[in-house]
Amino acid sequence: MTVSHVLLLDLDDVLLFSDGYRAGLRDAVDYFGRRLGYRDVQLSDHAIDMFEAHGLTSEWDSGTVCVALLLEQVWRRFPEYDGPSREVWPSPPPHNLPVPEFQSFAAGLPTPDGRGDTPLVEAEREFMRQSGPLPPKRRAIIRAMFENTRSIHRSRVHRVIQEFNLGSARFEELYGLRPSHMTESSRLGRDRPRLRESDRNLLKGWADGIGQRAVIFTNRPSHPPEGAFDTPEAELGVEASGLAGMPILGGGGLAWLSQQRGLGSGALLKPSEVHALAALRLALGDTLQASLETAAELALDGKMDEGWAPLANAHVHVFEDSVRGLISALQAVEVLRSRGVYLQVALYGVSESVPKRAALAAAGAELFDDIQSALARVPRLEMMAS
Repeated sequence: MTVSHVLLLDLDDVLLFSDGYRAGLRDAVDYFGRRLGYRDVQLSDHAIDMFEAHGLTSEWDSGTVCVALLLEQVWRRFPEYDGPSREVWPSPPPHNLPVPEFQSFAAGLPTPDGRGDTPLVEAEREFMRQSGPLPPKRRAIIRAMFENTRSIHRSRVHRVIQEFNLGSARFEELYGLRPSHMTESSRLGRDRPRLRESDRNLLKGWADGIGQRAVIFTNRPSHPPEGAFDTPEAELGVEASGLAGMPILGGGGLAWLSQQRGLGSGALLKPSEVHALAALRLALGDTLQASLETAAELALDGKMDEGWAPLANAHVHVFEDSVRGLISALQAVEVLRSRGVYLQVALYGVSESVPKRAALAAAGAELFDDIQSALARVPRLEMMAS
């Protein structure tokens, strides 16, 4: 099967109004703020946009940064305060400390380019620079927080965010862990489609056309290959987007692959080229496991099979609100080009956020306010703009 056009579509803030993700993040940051004695911690949309523009697109990562900033300020005010541990967050003495400037911290981070350290490593480095020398015990607490952002068992921040995301009952059912508080899912009813029904039908029909394929590639947790476990948040998001049934290359598959390869759980997510390469193989009709394995064999082992040949001279259209997905796709195209498979790539930056648009433009994307206008640039989807 020869493919002429492939769409790689991000999910949150591209296909979805993902208010649920932001609500869960805000609720978790406020939860820890109250545990640390702050009166009212409000994480603004602009601050979240700023974190995303600088590569911290996961709520587990940006949430950890926010909690670390809250904690460091308490430590500075109360040198005798020891907390926290993984399970226990003791309350400090009463105080009237101002809420840290989350937005200003994010604005000081470097824009990711795929060549240096990960955004989370950069955030930890900047945190340590601003906080100054910390006693060994406190440095170990911060190190553990940043090192384990994706671990439900090692990160208290991750656990609380997941409880807000899923709701306490679903959280306990999926993880077998006792909830820390009782809450409904922050995502229930809040994730809404950005595409109109007529446009969703048009996109589905287009993706069924000869030589035309579309894949959703997202860092959200998703169903991994059979026999492994992760929460189906990507599948729930795709269902909310009105595009149920469209192939998904999500975080669950990449976490499974990272485990198989002895890597950290987030090592192969965007901006890694492995994520986009696996999405391209999924577009060709490979199974999820086969897509992941062949992508890793090419990117990590330098082994290429004949299954990449149908992509020769294809046009790859990448729709993103974050530079991480653009970097993943560009690096994937370069890997294939180095092996003699040439593709054309078009980058579409979809966002109304000023900091995100600046980062997307710097990465070479053409900018659009909405996904309809961006999709209308694809051959045979021109009527999207009408």
